[in-house]
Amino acid sequence: MTNNTPTESQDQIKIVQYLEILERQWKVLWFTGSGNWQFQKSMAVKMKMKREWIRAGMPDLFIVFQSQIVLIELKRLKGGKPTEEQIKAVESINKVWDKVWWVCAFITYWFEETKKIIDHYCK
Repeated sequence: MTNNTPTESQDQIKIVQYLEILERQWKVLWFTGSGNWQFQKSMAVKMKMKREWIRAGMPDLFIVFQSQIVLIELKRLKGGKPTEEQIKAVESINKVWDKVWWVCAFITYWFEETKKIIDHYCK
């Protein structure tokens, strides 16, 4: 059976396009992606990246709003599952959220869910 839901990459492209619009409207101050380094085929490149402190679990998106920093790990709606490293990263970030109200992280499963979170912090 074919999985016809958008891939994580397809959803992330839509989200980046949406964030670019919000950035031009000054609702998003800055954003970046993590680069999906774990999909490197070259072991030499993986090891170099690991030495540079790039770690598995880093959320896909880092978004700076007017008064909030949000990190989002995006997963495919059908069949997407976060790794232990991704869950640990989000949990670790959200432990800080208890003390520093302006940093939080989420795991989302499709474009619309991610958009709702983004829109919430654009207020």
